[in-house]
Amino acid sequence: MRARHKKRSGKGAFEIIEEVFHLLRVAPAGALAAYYVGTLPFVLGLLYFWADMSKSAFAHARAAQGAALLTVLFVWMKTWQTVYARRLWGEVCGHTPPRLSLPRLIRTAVRQTIVQASGLILLPAALLAALPFGWTYAVYQNMGVLDDGARGSVRGLVGRAIDLARPWQRQNLILIWALSPFLMLTAVLLFLVLMPIAQAMTPAWTAGVLALYGAIYILVVAPLSPFGVVVAVNIATAILIVPSLLNTFLGLQTAAVTSPGSIVNSTFFAVVCALTYCCMDPLMKAAYVLRCFYAESLHTGEDLRVQLGRSRAKPAALLALFAAGILLTNPATAQQPPPPQTHVLQSETRNPKPETQAPPAVLPGDLSDALDRELQDRRYAWRLPRVMPSEEEEGPVGAFLRGVAETIGGWWRTVRGWFEKLGDWFDRLFPNRGTPRAGRSLTSVAGILRVTLYALVAMLACAVAYMAWRVWQDRREQALRVDAAPVAAAPDLEDEATGADALPEGGWLALARDLAGQGDLRLALRAAFLASLAALAEKGFVQIARFKSNRDYRDELARRAHAEPAVFDLFAQSTGIYERVWYGAHATTRDMLERVLANQEQLRAHG
Repeated sequence: MRARHKKRSGKGAFEIIEEVFHLLRVAPAGALAAYYVGTLPFVLGLLYFWADMSKSAFAHARAAQGAALLTVLFVWMKTWQTVYARRLWGEVCGHTPPRLSLPRLIRTAVRQTIVQASGLILLPAALLAALPFGWTYAVYQNMGVLDDGARGSVRGLVGRAIDLARPWQRQNLILIWALSPFLMLTAVLLFLVLMPIAQAMTPAWTAGVLALYGAIYILVVAPLSPFGVVVAVNIATAILIVPSLLNTFLGLQTAAVTSPGSIVNSTFFAVVCALTYCCMDPLMKAAYVLRCFYAESLHTGEDLRVQLGRSRAKPAALLALFAAGILLTNPATAQQPPPPQTHVLQSETRNPKPETQAPPAVLPGDLSDALDRELQDRRYAWRLPRVMPSEEEEGPVGAFLRGVAETIGGWWRTVRGWFEKLGDWFDRLFPNRGTPRAGRSLTSVAGILRVTLYALVAMLACAVAYMAWRVWQDRREQALRVDAAPVAAAPDLEDEATGADALPEGGWLALARDLAGQGDLRLALRAAFLASLAALAEKGFVQIARFKSNRDYRDELARRAHAEPAVFDLFAQSTGIYERVWYGAHATTRDMLERVLANQEQLRAHG
């Protein structure tokens, strides 16, 4: 019964994580190669697009082409991630994955384009709503795992992904918390988007906003994605330390050594996030491969077939390994490298230089055009000032975004006025005669501490108000509450499937006394015997399982309680009485029942 319940409730999340690492160790190298063939072009393209849009003077002219290229790379990435997941699926099931062909890739690319594009909108919306995020995230991961490139409809793929995302939500949430970089990347993306806006609106407050956001990020995001934060911190530390090591051991002088603060910018954070995604996302895909496999096995029993196949394949694997060792004993001869080619140097005296001629005249217009073409080169574009489009060239989308930025700027100025008023009120309440007014700006350390103090005071006031409201609600509900105790249904003692884990020890003893008072001594004896088993299980002498017989429990007790032979003798005596009555033709007497209850009391006293 317990084994069936465990299968229905699913494996533990940390057990799935252990299987993920084992699966990636035994998976063929082509699986990870397929993943990075699809993912690295998109990641590199995204980093280039980010750097180009944030630094280049011609960002406005190249935005549309870059976005179109990123769209193509996104479809490419999702297609090859599906190939990676199907190869892991073949490894889990013990099947050889179907041969990768162009029609399969095209069908996979079309289906993934249709289903994954909506995730860019629905996943952030589900994250804002919080509750449906885990289920929505599982659906999109399942759609990448289940698409095998065969002929089929998009509706069938989505329906199958939804069905396999329903079970084991607790396991799903723990996997997202432990392995997914989505929450950390969302927070960093919000930081990278908000900081340029804040810097453009309030340059003097940028340092304060950065410090405040960093504190909030550490306090909120780190507990939500601890593994992702640890990986990102390690990658960032390596990026910052490697230039110093190269300078120390090899003498290489780079900008990261001469001015370390110059490399810590938005592109630096984007690179760290991209590398973190490349490290963690393969683990997440493997976890959802295992989730889908076990969810389907509830109906197909595929996991049992795989286990039986592996147990039968062990002798054949040993034989194949022995044969491979024999074949590898004859080493192949190494191919000799080709002889190096020689080059004949010609003397410069044999080819005298022609006489120099006067350069042609250069017109001013041609020189201006040549300079313009040269300045368009990427070597100089990053030094030019950004050219903002006019309102006629801006378009409706640009006008909308500019309006949003202006609205946010107005809100920020209002909030800044509130903070200034709050600071003036604190100055009047706690006069600080030693610090001049000009030295108390937000960009200074004292200003940041003041803002942090204000935030803590506001949070404390909200917490006190919430606690007072909760106390008032609890007292109100307690006055209207009607005491009602749930009545637990008594287990069916006539059913052989009823195990000792259905009730605790005290519950079985109370049931035995009630049945004895009603005159049903046979069922009372069975309840007393199950109480003895429950007592042994609570002390760790046995483990209750439906498939075990009384002989199995005696053998297990002999192994675990060998230091206390009295425990084995008491249980063996109670087992003999119970089996003569329950499986034999002996009549139950009160002396038998009292003897089993007395043995149970002595079992409780031991251990």
